[in-house]
Amino acid sequence: MHTRRMLLAAGCLSAFSTLTTLQYAQVAGGDANAVPTESDVVILSPFLVEGDTGWSASETLSATRTKQALKDVPVNIDAVTADFLQDLDVGRADDVISYIAGVYVAPIMENDNQQDNLAFRGLAQRGNLGRNYFRWYAPSDSYNVERIDFGKGSNSLIFGEGEPGGQGTIFTKRAQFRNFGRISAQVNSEGAYRVQLDVNRKISDTLAFRLNAVDRIERTFQDASEFGLRGATGTLTWTPFKNTQIRVEYETGDFENSRGFAGLNIREISGRSRGFENGVTYTSDGDYFYSANNARPGIPNNDFTHPAVDGVTVYRLRSGNPDLSSGNRPAGATLSLLDGSAFDVIMRNPAGQVVGTQRVEGLPKEYNIRGAFDRQGRPFDTFTATWEQRVGDVSFEVAYNRQSQSQERTDNYFSQTLGVDVNGRLYTSSTLDLKTFETLTHAFRATAVYDFDRWENFKQLIVVSGEYLEDNVVNDRWVYANTAFVDQGLVPDLNSHDRARLRLYLDDPQFYSRALFERMKPAALPDVPGLVTLRPIHRQDFISADARSGDGSRWRQMSAASVSLSGRYFDGRLQSLLGLRRDFNRVWDWKSNRREGPYREDVMTTMRKDAVAGDYVENLNLRTATTSYTTGLTYRLNRGINLYGVVSESFLFQDAFTFDRVRIGPAEGQTKELGIKGNLWGNKVAVTLGVFEIDRVNSIKSFNGVGPDLNADELEDLMNPNDILPTDPAFQGAMRDRNSASRNYLSTEASKGFDVTLLLNPVRGLQARLTLAMADVKSVPDLANLRGYYDAAVARGDESPILLEDVRSLLSMIDLPNRATGARAAKYSASWVVDYGFARDSNRLLQGVRLGLNGSWRDNYLLGRTAEGRDIEGGQSHLVNAYIMRDQKIFDRNVRVRLGVRNLVDLENSDVRKTSYSELTTGEVVYRYSYVMPPMVDVTVSMNF
Repeated sequence: MHTRRMLLAAGCLSAFSTLTTLQYAQVAGGDANAVPTESDVVILSPFLVEGDTGWSASETLSATRTKQALKDVPVNIDAVTADFLQDLDVGRADDVISYIAGVYVAPIMENDNQQDNLAFRGLAQRGNLGRNYFRWYAPSDSYNVERIDFGKGSNSLIFGEGEPGGQGTIFTKRAQFRNFGRISAQVNSEGAYRVQLDVNRKISDTLAFRLNAVDRIERTFQDASEFGLRGATGTLTWTPFKNTQIRVEYETGDFENSRGFAGLNIREISGRSRGFENGVTYTSDGDYFYSANNARPGIPNNDFTHPAVDGVTVYRLRSGNPDLSSGNRPAGATLSLLDGSAFDVIMRNPAGQVVGTQRVEGLPKEYNIRGAFDRQGRPFDTFTATWEQRVGDVSFEVAYNRQSQSQERTDNYFSQTLGVDVNGRLYTSSTLDLKTFETLTHAFRATAVYDFDRWENFKQLIVVSGEYLEDNVVNDRWVYANTAFVDQGLVPDLNSHDRARLRLYLDDPQFYSRALFERMKPAALPDVPGLVTLRPIHRQDFISADARSGDGSRWRQMSAASVSLSGRYFDGRLQSLLGLRRDFNRVWDWKSNRREGPYREDVMTTMRKDAVAGDYVENLNLRTATTSYTTGLTYRLNRGINLYGVVSESFLFQDAFTFDRVRIGPAEGQTKELGIKGNLWGNKVAVTLGVFEIDRVNSIKSFNGVGPDLNADELEDLMNPNDILPTDPAFQGAMRDRNSASRNYLSTEASKGFDVTLLLNPVRGLQARLTLAMADVKSVPDLANLRGYYDAAVARGDESPILLEDVRSLLSMIDLPNRATGARAAKYSASWVVDYGFARDSNRLLQGVRLGLNGSWRDNYLLGRTAEGRDIEGGQSHLVNAYIMRDQKIFDRNVRVRLGVRNLVDLENSDVRKTSYSELTTGEVVYRYSYVMPPMVDVTVSMNF
């Protein structure tokens, strides 16, 4: 690999030493013959697409990474311009996805970590939108976005590793050779705000600088639920010689989020005990309950009140106590508990007999019971440097990108599923977990382009590219644990009986108040000398012998070489694309077994450069290479319309396992597509229509967050008879790498359908964007093992009825051959945007006024199938937004005042929509619901200067 890097560096230096002639045309001010452009400098670069005005884009880089007309490339690309983002007042980049045919992202209140929720053409994918063709892990905001290209179908030629449904990439704003600026401020009815600045200055004929900055807080209908960003981007464009352009960009920021729930749930049946879990639980009553097995004789065996800690009692729960039995906890179906509704929980006594019901009233929907300590920070900074040159007829681009991104997350919020204990007390629980996921990336890219046009009927645009990536992912996890017994030497090690948990009773006199959540913060919990001392420690083997704080950490090297030929024949009537790419991959996984300190904590995970020998071990399963191709044709039917066809491939290196430790190989995909694109009726209509068929193998699916929430302990209970202990060689272990990994299963998928996008300008002042998509997704899950474990457990009769019911319910939701579940699987979706601007000769009050109405519709989709084989559907939505704005001169400045209403109405729902379902013990099927986002009014004032 060192040799490969040296060769890449030598090649770059060799190219630079011969660069001489990148062409720029200086536009003279006031020259009647000057070419009208947005900039004082016309860049004849094949690697840049200039900013389009209006909603329609004419060129793209997403076929070969070089500039070509959108209608001439045999790839389905939906380009969104800066003007469209501005007119619709799109803040988060994810929000624009509602208007892209065949692309879906979960709403903000249903997308906890703001990643891994994209789906193209019904096929889910990991990660977020890319950035200037570099990988990007954090969310994105529109404040520094010039345009977004959504490429449909497999396209490893451009994007490298990826899913076959498609990829999106964001192009950031560049410094231009003219002076301009824009400032805007927004407030809305929920108390949210947004302030944004864009300043560009031409410093000299060869140097330009641009600054973009944003400070925003988005709020929802729920208390303490807000999504913030403070970010700034500085860019330089320097043309030291007429043959050379250098661009530098630096961005820093932090997404600071406090999240909410889109709905609360409750268990159908009460517990037959108080239903505590192993570990130390602190309750809002101000007491501790701790468990220890009978093999820990040194631990105090009685309830204890310490005289120095007023009002705190420590209760001992020995093994066999019914309060510790998972079978005695709240049971039955999980049901929505909505604002204004009520549910009669079936009450059981300690013997398990039904003794009546207890009515539980729904909480106000603005109540956010996650607690005051929920936090998700996403700090990041990134630096990019790009150098362009031309040598004769050959153009070169060399780019370097460095990204440092983190996710700092507390997963100690209180659960959205409530339970009632045997005493009739309504409660919610939480573990005390903290996590940081950090990524440091260095990426290099070098590209050469040669336009071979010497033969009239055989012209070829030849693009050769090389890439190199180093990517270090560093994960650390913490939990709180009771260290008192280890501190006193009563036990040698921490184990699962020392893990700290919280329980909040909703009948607490301070519920619902900030004070209650504040006193449940870890720092506020009392110590009881000799019995309870809570400390945050790294995740280690007291939770699982297989889990480590740094699980998932890895250092990766990737390199790739690609070549593509874009041919033009018969005066451009026929065009071709042929591309070939070869990718190489190596991965070193964090495998450190080092411990430190009196509690034998995992050592802090470090970057590979700071690690010691043995911390990182090469994963030979990922020492691999793959070849992918793209081939397509475009045929000009007439002057405005082209017919295209493409066959393309995608790949994704992965060394993953199913929940029961079966290895999953690399994912592969193939797209076949035919379509038309171009303009009709004097450019009054722009159309892109694609009919596709996509196949994907080795697709990883997860039942994390789908139906009952099974953890690794419960899966191991299911997989093993109770007389087989973890120390037995016959014991079948579950994956414990991470929560999602411990719930993986394998699937093969196919998607067939079409998507169409229309841009209309039928009459002066009226413009519209319409999309319609159909994706028929067939998924064949491989759940034979899970069903086999379930059948064996039923036959044994030694497992908790609650566990068996949860597994049965889960299988009914996900074991659906030739069907796909979830919002991505909605067969039909559409969007529409209509905007009308009054003409200059209109009434004076209407001059500069524009009216807009837009909506996004998604059809019902399969939620799951009941035990009797009945399909359950739901999730349909059709949110509508509206705006009115006026542009006019104030003190010789262009000013825009915009009044908008988001979520004006959901044409398919009222206040809630169906998002899941449960089966009651009676066999009745009931839906679970999420709240529909209520209307929000915002006012934005912008000024150009």
